[in-house]
Amino acid sequence: MAGYADALASILYPNSAQNSIYTMAGQGISKIQLPTFESPWASGLASALQGLAGAGLQGYGVYSANKENAENAAQMVPKLAEMGVEVPEGVSAGLSSEDPQTRALALALTEQRMKARDAAEAQAAEMRAFEQKERIKSGIELGEFEKKERLKGPQVNYENESKLRGELDAPAKQFQTTTRIFGNMIDAAGRDDKVSDITLISGIAKMRDPDSAVMQGEFKVNENAASFLENQFGNLRSVVEGSGRLTPEVRAKLLAAGKDHWENSRQQYEFAAAPRLEMARRQQMNPENVLMVPYEPKAYDSILRKFQQFGKPPPPPPFMGGNMVGPAAVAGPSPDGSPMVSMQAPADNVTNPFGLPPAPAGHEYRMSPDGVVLVRK
Repeated sequence: MAGYADALASILYPNSAQNSIYTMAGQGISKIQLPTFESPWASGLASALQGLAGAGLQGYGVYSANKENAENAAQMVPKLAEMGVEVPEGVSAGLSSEDPQTRALALALTEQRMKARDAAEAQAAEMRAFEQKERIKSGIELGEFEKKERLKGPQVNYENESKLRGELDAPAKQFQTTTRIFGNMIDAAGRDDKVSDITLISGIAKMRDPDSAVMQGEFKVNENAASFLENQFGNLRSVVEGSGRLTPEVRAKLLAAGKDHWENSRQQYEFAAAPRLEMARRQQMNPENVLMVPYEPKAYDSILRKFQQFGKPPPPPPFMGGNMVGPAAVAGPSPDGSPMVSMQAPADNVTNPFGLPPAPAGHEYRMSPDGVVLVRK
């Protein structure tokens, strides 16, 4: 039976792609080969196959008739059209035929076209999905996951932020402490009194030995710090515990040493912070929550400006400055080209903190590492 159907199909449509319809026949399934239906020959083909299929088509007709009764055949064509399934004229006529076998064949052909439509849509969907994956790979388009993640925004892991901040805690505190000490030293360099001397000495001692105790009448530092201070600056104990005073040269050296310690502390902090800052950026953290910079840029610039003002004095040649009180020296030209006269006179009252006579007309007193200087306005 199937052989006759195959033969007839090959004669009617020798160049057509053939599809399969399975029909119920007894206890088995007979396979009838049919061409893909592209023309209104359904009635003729159905009539030709009716005589060949015999009992096989009869069994399938009973099955299809039940299916047709469940869903009114007269309503199938418009419903199929709504679904985008084109129903040829012959098949449309077969669906409304009174002959069960004709309806069965028309239903089978319709189902075949629906399956072909579904297969084509599935293939098109697969192709679209493949093309989208390729676009995502090439960076042209974001995937659904990436789109959702972008809509959510950066997801901050506060535990990781806290961990990175903890790793920077020690160098940050060290830098913060050194910055505060160095700032105090710079402020002290602008005064010429016993307290400022001790402030300068205490600053260096604290940088070398955080547990040191340097105050009026007390000088306690560890052995390493004491050796460093003595080798670099001479006998500072006499200044702290006695009546000695720092010379301008030693004050300048102390301030320069403080700057070296401060710069070293800053570099250590930045060296520790750089890789952690990069890690924070890669993980979309807030760098400010990790870095916790212990100083403001304005304060940093202010310290540098003050140091440039007080920390780099030229060596003064011997000179006696006219009728000025106390030993004086020419400290080199001022920024405006006028001579700078350094005075080392103790302050004796509040109204004249420098303890000097009134400045001559057109001049004023200023502080330098050598003490008070007289410059032209």
